[in-house]
Amino acid sequence: MALKVAVVGCGGVARGSHLPAWKKVPDIELVALCDKDKARADAAVAQFGGKAYYDLEEMLDKVKPDIADVCPREPDHCAPVVITLGRNVNTIVEKPMFCKTNQLAVQWSDLKEAKKMLDAWKKSKAKLAMNFNYRHSPHGKRMKQLIESGELGKPVAIVVHAHLWCWSHVIDLMRWFMGDVVELGAAVSGIPNQMERSAWLKFKNGCTGSITGTWHSSMTHAPLRIDYTGDKARATMYNLSGSIEVYGHGGPSIPGGPVDKKIEVFGDGVRSEFGVNSFIGSLTAFSRAVREGAEYAPSGLDGYRELEIDAGIFKSAETGESIKFKV
Repeated sequence: MALKVAVVGCGGVARGSHLPAWKKVPDIELVALCDKDKARADAAVAQFGGKAYYDLEEMLDKVKPDIADVCPREPDHCAPVVITLGRNVNTIVEKPMFCKTNQLAVQWSDLKEAKKMLDAWKKSKAKLAMNFNYRHSPHGKRMKQLIESGELGKPVAIVVHAHLWCWSHVIDLMRWFMGDVVELGAAVSGIPNQMERSAWLKFKNGCTGSITGTWHSSMTHAPLRIDYTGDKARATMYNLSGSIEVYGHGGPSIPGGPVDKKIEVFGDGVRSEFGVNSFIGSLTAFSRAVREGAEYAPSGLDGYRELEIDAGIFKSAETGESIKFKV
């Protein structure tokens, strides 16, 4: 039997990414689209099907969905998530988990609203998941495979550089590859809502890393780069659909010494196909976990940890002190 899916929020990210992806997820039925803006909900239904609703509680009463996909603007995430979890509806949330003003300027106070979602999850029988769809890109899956296979050796360090539009995603990928962050220190510069930011990080596994986000780089050329160093080799992930380069250390660390190099190319650099397919992968994986009653990651806790790092960068820059996390 097909799982019943309801989408909450019919704005740009829903129409541009979530709804087209749900239409390609197997064994689901898109039964309801809900938005407080009647015209927006009606337009989405005309394009993607389902039934339009303008009140969340009414929709849940009448439809009783198996899955709620919550993807309105970030300031509007908390209330519907608390409601859907209170009804024991499995819920997936668009990233970032919450921010009151702008996703490029997450504040420490935003964690209070995110914590409300975690508290609702603890009381619920339903799953709470995050749509960190970069985990379902060819790059993300291959980098994780290289790390877990032991081909790169034991973790040593990670260095991340990204356009700010990728910011939440790269923080999540960094945690996925290296584990939880226990301490960071940061600096920021520039204008509000587009601030350049850099941080040093200490991970629970004892390794170190750094992450830099900037507005001043092209989204069409290497909007992200992740260097993961193990004690056997280093892997560099370029772009959203470019290449992964793996460099063996080649024995003693002597300048000019032997170095093994392997380049793996994924896609042709076109972001559109990557974007659609990664959303399909994310939503398919979540619907499968719901159907099978299996654990799912990234979970709501992963969303909170990502938000905590993002907010911690601004708090560290403001106070001039490092921020420590209990994980």
